[in-house]
Amino acid sequence: NVSGQNVYRRGVHGYAVHAEDATYSEELIGLQRFFEQRDVDYPFQSAPDSVSVDANSSHTVKKVSFNAAKDVDLRRFALIRLREGKADEAKKAIDRAVINAPCEKRLPKRRIGGLRTVRRTISKRIAPIRTSTARTDVRRRCARSTERC
Repeated sequence: NVSGQNVYRRGVHGYAVHAEDATYSEELIGLQRFFEQRDVDYPFQSAPDSVSVDANSSHTVKKVSFNAAKDVDLRRFALIRLREGKADEAKKAIDRAVINAPCEKRLPKRRIGGLRTVRRTISKRIAPIRTSTARTDVRRRCARSTERC
C-alpha cells in the first residue's frame, strides 16, 4: 500500500441455507502501509454469491474476502471515520489525501480545493473537542491542587 493511500475492505460473508439467515459485515482498513491479513478465503477477489452448504445445517458458513475498496478514497474514508466519531483518524486520512493529491495526474484542481475544505471542516470539529478536554483537564488539576489556578 504505497504511502498508505489505498483503503481496503475486509468482508465477512455468512452463507446459510435460507437467504434470510445470511449475514454480511465489513471493516474498512486505511492509512496503513503494511499490514497482515490472516484467515482470508478470497484475497483480492470477490466472494461468490453462494457456496455449498449442507441442507440440514442450521449454522452459517463464514467466509472472509479482502479487497481494495475502489469506491472509497481517502476523502470518503475520512468522512466515514468522522461520522463514526474517530476524529483523529479522519484528520490523518484527509491530511494523507491532501499530500497525495498533487501526485495524481488526473485530479482536477477543484478536487484539491475540496480536500482542503474537508480538512478545514474536520479540524474545526476536532478543535472544540480538544479545547474542551484541555479545559476539563485544567479544572480537574486545579480542583485537586491547593494552588490557585
